[in-house]
Amino acid sequence: MTEQRMLDFVRALVDADADFVPPSVAPVKMQVRTGASVPPKPDMLARGYVVLVWSYTVSDLARFKEFISTWEEGMAHFFDPDVVDGKPVLAYHGTFPVRSAGGAPTKRFKTMWGGERERIHFIEKCRIARRDKLTGRERELATNLHQMFSLVVGDVEVEFLDPGVDLNN
Repeated sequence: MTEQRMLDFVRALVDADADFVPPSVAPVKMQVRTGASVPPKPDMLARGYVVLVWSYTVSDLARFKEFISTWEEGMAHFFDPDVVDGKPVLAYHGTFPVRSAGGAPTKRFKTMWGGERERIHFIEKCRIARRDKLTGRERELATNLHQMFSLVVGDVEVEFLDPGVDLNN
């Protein structure tokens, strides 16, 4: 709803009820993190780049906030060695709160990863595989992910943003 339409709505309420005290309406300074840090589709196609998105609910918002503030720093640099020709082949894009339509905090979050199609499998493998089937680096990432997911309740929804998928099928 635009600000003008909202004001029209409030005026209609005020006109309908003489005892109604109109609310004050003022712009609110907001900062929004969308997590939509993806390259343009043609660039993604040229590099075989896909984005992996996990959506989930946390059990304790305060505890998750405390945890993620230190965990993200490690994840931001976990894939530093995975660079080819100056471009990352696998990267942690971040963990972002999912806001309600009104901007109120929720316990929903999205974690985003990006990388070449062949390498993004590494992330999902570390999330779901048995640790005894993983190599050293995979086991290290699986441990980090397990720490994060220990604060999650319910299922993790998984999305792949892959521009290489044929839209006709």
